[in-house]
Amino acid sequence: MSTFKERLEEAARRKGITIATARADLRRLTAMTRSNMTHWFTGRTQVPSARATLIAADYLGVDPRWLAEGRGPRSAEGARATPSTLDAELAALVALAVKMDAPTREAWRKLGVVLLEVFGKSMLAKRKMQRGRPRH
Repeated sequence: MSTFKERLEEAARRKGITIATARADLRRLTAMTRSNMTHWFTGRTQVPSARATLIAADYLGVDPRWLAEGRGPRSAEGARATPSTLDAELAALVALAVKMDAPTREAWRKLGVVLLEVFGKSMLAKRKMQRGRPRH
């Protein structure tokens, strides 16, 4: 399996940008220090924070899970959740939560609430639009 560094560089190449450009843009987008961003591109960072991974995946046009773990489809467009993948992912999230200390679990819960708020609103709006269409 490839490393985070290798996937990061591959995504930059596929996007048609140099590593130097990707490094500078990602540093600006994530508000990371030069040192931390250098760790991404030297392989010292195994997996960055979830926030930074989401920003990098969006910028590079790849699926966040592929970028972070090397699993799933590379393309962001190819990432579609199915009931079986959602069940497996939910089980994995619960297993992670059980292992966390209380402050980390609370921070994680708050992040989940924000994500549900953001993505939930867009999904609700999409459903409302679909319901408003005439049926043929």
